[in-house]
Order: sequence, then C-alpha cells, then structure tokens
Amino acid sequence: MKGDIQKGYSAKIGRLFGLDFTQYPCLVVFKGLDSSEQILITLNGMTAEEIAEKLKSIFSIIQRAVDEYKSPLEALQRNRNNERLKNAGKSLVIGIRYVVDMTFKAMMEALANSQVNK
Repeated sequence: MKGDIQKGYSAKIGRLFGLDFTQYPCLVVFKGLDSSEQILITLNGMTAEEIAEKLKSIFSIIQRAVDEYKSPLEALQRNRNNERLKNAGKSLVIGIRYVVDMTFKAMMEALANSQVNK
C-alpha cells in the first residue's frame, strides 16, 4: 500500500476522473470503466467516525438501488439533492429565527421606551 502511494497511483487514477489534489480524500462512484458517469463524494475535513458513517450511508443507498434494479448513481444524486435541500432548509430556519428574534427585541425595546416616555 505504501509503495502504491509513493508511486502516485492514486493521483494517476484521480486524474483519469478529472480530480485534483484539493478534492482528496474522496470517493468516486462510477457507472463503469467505459462510462464517464460518476459521482464524486468528498470526505475532506471529516473525522474517521464521520467517514465511516458516510460510507455506510453511501453503500446502503447503492445496495438499495441495486436491489430495486435502479441506477446507484441516480440514487446517490437524489440523496445528495435531498441533503442539500435539508441543509438549505436548516439555514432558512436559522435565518427566520434570527429575524423573528431581532424583531421581537426591537418591539420590546420600543414598548419599554414608550412606557418610559409617558
């Protein structure tokens, strides 16, 4: 294994998939050797435990798609899209909470100021 790393095999294979070093570590799931269809799954910045959970999830999605005679790549892309929507929804909720909190704070300050100025 160490010899493979020193010989740069992972970099050579990565280049075949159009990857550069900024995308490592990653997992490339591809349809076949004769197809350019692929999905890149980045693992950069993740702990070993997070990577293990991510891989379990990925391989479960692939297995389910295969069992249902569906495209694993399409299943992975659907899952990715769903995750993005969930994350966008979380960001939206956080933004709405912030606006509500600031509005409530401003209203309370205005109310307090109006009581003081009476």
